[in-house]
Amino acid sequence: YIYFIEWTPTLQQAKNFTIADPLPFGLIFACYKTFNMIGSFIFNEAVEKIRPQIFIIIIAIPLMIGLSIPIIVPN
Repeated sequence: YIYFIEWTPTLQQAKNFTIADPLPFGLIFACYKTFNMIGSFIFNEAVEKIRPQIFIIIIAIPLMIGLSIPIIVPN
């Protein structure tokens, strides 16, 4: 859970390169926790229908494809 400690300084540093407005940390954290809860709900529902070993393959393949796109298409 180190991201829980480091997310504010990381966003502050990134903000210096992009925008001058103050960051809405409350909204950012609320969205993060909302999607965290939605992901947990989806996983719990999926585990009832699909074995976790198959579920991780279903998740890993699109993830690997998505992460390889910047390598294949650099521009």
